Amino acid sequence: MALLADLDDLLVRLDKIGCRLVWTLLGEKWVLGGEDRETPRIIYSQLAWLTGTGAVKVGERRFFENYNQDQGLAKTQ
Repeated sequence: MALLADLDDLLVRLDKIGCRLVWTLLGEKWVLGGEDRETPRIIYSQLAWLTGTGAVKVGERRFFENYNQDQGLAKTQ
């Protein structure tokens, strides 16, 4: 995916409407092979945003290694 724009014009327009561009990045890594019968996987998430000066800032990558613990859903009993 790509965004093609005149950066100066885009920054002016975003500032005028009081908005910023934000990207959410979500990925998954699978480790294939080895002796384990279960294939280990790691899910990660990251945030990036366009600043008022036109720079792209990238937040810290967050890893989710335990689906049951990290899914964020309320647990019901």
